[in-house]
Amino acid sequence: MSGTKKTRDISLSVDRFRLAKIKARLIKTLPAEWLTQVQRMVKPKAGAVTFPYEVALAEIEALQGFEKKYGDAIEWRMDDAAICDMAKRVALDLCQVLDTLHPHENGLIEWQRCDVVQRACECVGVPPPASITAAGMVERARSQHWWRRVLRRQVARITELGAIELGLVSRGGSVYASNEALARRKQQIARNAANLKKSLWRNEAGQVYNLGELAAKSIANQDNRRDELMTRIRGAMEYAEEKNHVGLFLTLTAPACMHAVRTVKGSRVVLKNDRYIETSPKDVQAWLCKRWALVRAAFARAGIECYGMRVAEPHHDGTPHWHALLWFESKLHAALARLIVRSRWLAEYGDEPGAENYRVSFTAMKKGGAAGYIAKYISKNINSSHKLDSHIDVDKGVQYELDTGQALGAARVDAWAATWGIRQFQAVGMPPIGVWRALRGVSHDQVRERDVSKPMMMAHDAAHRVGERKADFAQYIKAMGGMCQGVGNWALSIGREVHEKVNGFAEDVKQSLTVGVQDASGRLYVSRRMAWVRVVDAPAQSEEKRAALALPWTRFNNCTARLTGGVVKQLFDRVLYDSFDITALSWQQGMRCQT
Repeated sequence: MSGTKKTRDISLSVDRFRLAKIKARLIKTLPAEWLTQVQRMVKPKAGAVTFPYEVALAEIEALQGFEKKYGDAIEWRMDDAAICDMAKRVALDLCQVLDTLHPHENGLIEWQRCDVVQRACECVGVPPPASITAAGMVERARSQHWWRRVLRRQVARITELGAIELGLVSRGGSVYASNEALARRKQQIARNAANLKKSLWRNEAGQVYNLGELAAKSIANQDNRRDELMTRIRGAMEYAEEKNHVGLFLTLTAPACMHAVRTVKGSRVVLKNDRYIETSPKDVQAWLCKRWALVRAAFARAGIECYGMRVAEPHHDGTPHWHALLWFESKLHAALARLIVRSRWLAEYGDEPGAENYRVSFTAMKKGGAAGYIAKYISKNINSSHKLDSHIDVDKGVQYELDTGQALGAARVDAWAATWGIRQFQAVGMPPIGVWRALRGVSHDQVRERDVSKPMMMAHDAAHRVGERKADFAQYIKAMGGMCQGVGNWALSIGREVHEKVNGFAEDVKQSLTVGVQDASGRLYVSRRMAWVRVVDAPAQSEEKRAALALPWTRFNNCTARLTGGVVKQLFDRVLYDSFDITALSWQQGMRCQT
């Protein structure tokens, strides 16, 4: 055997050993979905003439490049148990450092302790705590609960971005969100449900509920959330048709360079996008919001008002895009709106191939069918009991039906939105939904037995279902003064009670509680409120027992008896109204609140 050949064989053995070590390390740390991509990366091309030595070097080079590019995602891949353990260790270590180096008795300035916290966060790789005071920043960093929350978010986003950049989140893999993100979201929902079920609360009537049961009766229930959104959009459509306003359906997308993968038109083939600028879905959502802010500013300068609803949803590769159903006062305003939106959306990356044709699109709405356009997007993006059989994505004007695997499409969208912290639904120019919800808690006798304002009477009737008559959001819009009134100009507003308290991080904060609805004159209509206390090991109650314990919903014995004279004066002073005598639990007409 010649010396050259022997040296080459030894070198090949060493490189193969290095290759085996890198492979073993990656296989141990990578998500299962990623391994296929690694195998593709080191597989020689068909028909290529290669030698074993060259193949080994190519594999090593590819895998080392992979580790360098996706090292953060590999390093941050942890299950929830590992995250909780890391949060506990970091919090304990930081507490030890702070108490050793900068104890309070040394009289050191608080910023020195904050500097330690900031450096610790830099070492871990997370942003420092956002706080009101320096002491609050330190207290957050000492809490393992804060670290657990921020680490969960960090792990989810970094590993998901790695999956997106690898092309695992696409029509060729898992649509909207990776399987790992979906599993993580399911674990989070199960964990939250278990915690809510363990937390028991008893109201003043003696009824005991766990927080899970109370959440199921609120807007946290996805069915309730969907129904409310449908009610709002139907009311907006009825209002628009009565006013003969012009409807426009907009689809607003991000530049092609913000997509990790690209598709061949007319084909389901998915390729890596060479122009990809490594933006996360969170970054793309921020870009869309900035574009919309420019549009709104241009609308204001042109005197254009619009109202409606917009929905943020993911493309198959996780990149967000928007659908919006908007109404305008006239065809002229709608035409101007088209020009403004198109110009602002093409102001950046407008020279990309296809940008003129596919970046934005508009569809004029016909009478009676507008709500149906946005309703399907509401349904497909809410994980409620109303399931859609198929999910459709549009790429370069071509529609594709997406395969969501064994999971429902809405569940994948929910995992996507939760991972990236993206708000899915946003009302535009419509009256505040908080007043609508508070009105549902205002008892009928407050409205029927007093000389109330017309807006209050209309809005109260609109928010309540009476017999066969359903709640009417269009009437509520008219009672509030119409659309596009702006903050502070609506006919009704939320009545609030403000308390000063110290939060869990030693910060003085103001806590604002909703106590009812307030009209333009300052008169408050109190929402039904119950006093709740947390209890431990309370016996379970049946619905029949709870119904028997329920307090009567008449007059105000269920709500205002706990409002002190000082609070009443804070809410109502300066206004002549029918004052409430707390001692007698009755209303006295035409009196001013006294201290």
